[in-house]
Amino acid sequence: MSHKSLKILLVHDATGSRPEFHELLTKTGFAQYELDSVSTDVVFRGFRRNYYSVCLIDSAVKGIWILKESRRVGFATPTIVLTSNSAYEVLNAMRYGAADCLVRESLTAGALEESICVVIERARYKEYKSECARRYLSLVENSGESIYTHDLQGNSTFSSKAFEELIGYTHEEIRNTNFCKILSPECVDFVWRGILSMLADRKPSSYEAVIVTKEGQSIPVGVTMHLVYKKGRPIEVQGIVRELNSEIPATSSLSEGDHFSRVILTL
Repeated sequence: MSHKSLKILLVHDATGSRPEFHELLTKTGFAQYELDSVSTDVVFRGFRRNYYSVCLIDSAVKGIWILKESRRVGFATPTIVLTSNSAYEVLNAMRYGAADCLVRESLTAGALEESICVVIERARYKEYKSECARRYLSLVENSGESIYTHDLQGNSTFSSKAFEELIGYTHEEIRNTNFCKILSPECVDFVWRGILSMLADRKPSSYEAVIVTKEGQSIPVGVTMHLVYKKGRPIEVQGIVRELNSEIPATSSLSEGDHFSRVILTL
């Protein structure tokens, strides 16, 4: 981690706080840093400058209040709070958005350096993930592929522009709409078996089915789909839909096993 542009905001209510932190920082591995300080009485002056690498709050009386107010005004800088050796105080600070807590009475240069490095890297990683998510969403939204996601109850959570054009519904019309609205009726019963099967084996699936557009047109489609996870648990299904050149055989000509293998959960 480069420390060349490290900018630190110290919010304090004790006159000796700034010299103490300056001395600690000189004992760390930070080759270059800027330490700005502001008293708790005029703290919002510091919050107007939302470009700091990290914020330190050293106030036994107003620490939690300052933390809450900083988040209220949109101060997004990762913040380290100095607390007493109290689990309640630490948990309260974390509850209101502290990136880390350090015990005031046992503060060392090493602990301060480690905490600053950890919270800055964590904030950078969070921003990186957010940027990746934004780029991914933009790519999918504007893709020529018909892409959708729905929750495990079949309610739509996302659809690409190409998919909306395929089914004839606008984004507003399809949002939170259940798959039954566009899935051919004879497929509905088998859809839930498909969900259960994919949830059981946790493997991507490929199916074929017929969807019905807003204008009532039946379109044979093939779909590949997989589960979307959050914290290790499946929360959604994502699929890519393609139109088929040939019609799917009538339901009456298929055995139940064949029919099931050709059903796709489209929304």
